[in-house]
Amino acid sequence: TGTDDIRLVPVVSRFGGVTPVANIADIQYDKGPIKITREKKNRKVTITANIQDRDINSIGTDIRARFKGLHLPQGYFVEYGGTYKKMFETGWYFFIGLFIAILLVYMIMAALLGSFSQPFAIIFAVPLGLIGGVLGLSLFGLRFSSPAFMGFVILVGIVVTNGIVMIDYINQLRAKGAEKHEALIRGASVRLRPIIINALATTVGVTPLIFSQSEGSEMMRSLAVTVGCGLLVSTFLMLFIVPVIYSIVGRVSYWAGNDAK
Repeated sequence: TGTDDIRLVPVVSRFGGVTPVANIADIQYDKGPIKITREKKNRKVTITANIQDRDINSIGTDIRARFKGLHLPQGYFVEYGGTYKKMFETGWYFFIGLFIAILLVYMIMAALLGSFSQPFAIIFAVPLGLIGGVLGLSLFGLRFSSPAFMGFVILVGIVVTNGIVMIDYINQLRAKGAEKHEALIRGASVRLRPIIINALATTVGVTPLIFSQSEGSEMMRSLAVTVGCGLLVSTFLMLFIVPVIYSIVGRVSYWAGNDAK
């Protein structure tokens, strides 16, 4: 048998003597791992699985809840990796990217409008889009994911563009001698059509992704819902909020200038 052959394997000692393995060891069948894997000098056992009809975040939350009450022996611990770990790392990077995007957009607007205060009126429109994106994800039963964060970054650019269209026209009216209150009303009403056309065109463009059932559509659905719903809500609220913030910012800037003088 196989064990008999192993027992007869000769072993040479350091003194030159030869003896079979049977004289120094017991040979028997037993069960053991096919291979031993290590990470940071620690043995590890990896459990992998695919997901279906659910997102990674919700499944990871359920797994964490199951392991929360599990008492492991000393020296054992559970570590989450794979796509679930990358999701949180990517989310942090997207938060940093979103902050940098807003900062760069503010700097560009300050240069274009020739003012450090007026861009704040447009920046206030960004949270309006974020609110719409969050409501859209809740409405469609989706959770935050990497595509959703990417949609928020895209949303910042579109919302800011609509705000610039309105504020720039208001500045043109005031440069021609229009009173501030009148310029705000005319600017919001005249720029209503291009802003709505831009919002509807973008929303209609992402609508097929929202209702798509093709392979991999789960990822793109979060991005499309974030952009579409965020843009609709921000467009509606921006027509009222941005002129108000513009008026308040202008008043505060005027008071600050007088105090400085």
